[in-house]
Amino acid sequence: MKIVIVSDTHLLHSQLDLPSGDLLIHCGDFYNAGTTDKWLKRINLWLESQDQFTNKVYVPGNHDFPLCDWGPSVERMAYAAHCLIDREVNIQGLRIFGSPWVPGLEGWAYGTEPNDLETWNSIPPGIDILVTHCPPLQILDTTEEGLYIGCEHLRRKVLEIRPKVHCFGHAHAGFGQLIMKSIHFINASQEFDGKLRSTPVVITL
Repeated sequence: MKIVIVSDTHLLHSQLDLPSGDLLIHCGDFYNAGTTDKWLKRINLWLESQDQFTNKVYVPGNHDFPLCDWGPSVERMAYAAHCLIDREVNIQGLRIFGSPWVPGLEGWAYGTEPNDLETWNSIPPGIDILVTHCPPLQILDTTEEGLYIGCEHLRRKVLEIRPKVHCFGHAHAGFGQLIMKSIHFINASQEFDGKLRSTPVVITL
């Protein structure tokens, strides 16, 4: 399966030039802070227009306030993709689990307090692809200033369950890929310094 992965497009998604593939994954932050829900229709239309993909997965991020505000109805409202809020979907035999939480960002969409030990308990063993907005600590999670902003509890959970792929965003300067302990880590952040990178991540599973 050919998988195209992006994150942190911040309302610049229409500028993306995506290759064809079997699955598109967006790891959160379609929106900017303060964006109203009027953008959801545009985002759904854009996702629908990406008809080069058979399936699409979207996990919200800390800027995606409208989705967070809708609560349980969000998965119905964001209908143009599998919107994963602590749930799993099986796509062509691949088990994919998504979770939007960002510990340490209370007051933001999907923000929790830093030591929320319950945040990642819903991630099941045996999944093939884990999609989060938050990165794990010290894995492709640096800011422009060189600070680590990932979650140590997420790191422990990922190393425990060992998915084939863990993709995320949030730390824009951490864009890149890393294979560690047989896990393919991907920071797919697209926005950097007010512009989009022209480099969506493409992998094959």
